[in-house]
Amino acid sequence: KLAGLMVKTVSKPVANQLKFYAKNSERFERYYIALGNALHRLQVTVFRQSHGDVVTRRTKVKDLPPEKALDAGAGFIGDAFVYLVAAGVTVYEYARGRAKEARKVQKQEEEKLKVEAEYDRRMSELERHLSSLMEAAPDTDKNLELLRADFEKFREEVIRSLQLINVNTPTLAELQ
Repeated sequence: KLAGLMVKTVSKPVANQLKFYAKNSERFERYYIALGNALHRLQVTVFRQSHGDVVTRRTKVKDLPPEKALDAGAGFIGDAFVYLVAAGVTVYEYARGRAKEARKVQKQEEEKLKVEAEYDRRMSELERHLSSLMEAAPDTDKNLELLRADFEKFREEVIRSLQLINVNTPTLAELQ
């Protein structure tokens, strides 16, 4: 923005230099005089119409003296240059802002994709882990059943042994 302001500021002295060149250039003098007269005719026509006069193509508008027409044409060229530079800077800043916004949106999209990829990776890892646990679960249930059967055999042996030595047999709740 600072560079844009600087360009706008520099354009005014350049426009003044253009005006000076236009006034002192014999090569383009007649073009600037014609431009000044065309602008004068337009200005007079608009003024007359705004005041209710009927203006047709046949309505004549007296041309300006060459010196004034040259000043008007050169002034228009200088002002047009300043406005074109200002418009160019505005368009450039707008385009730059849009590009910056597009980069920001793209960065957000990339970040979103990274988060989604990490989520998918973790979900896959959890699914693999769950699968391995589910595959191991039947073995665990089988081992638990074997342990229960061994415990039941051991309990029965203890009860038989205790009966052999005439000790009161404990209840199941006492053994557990």
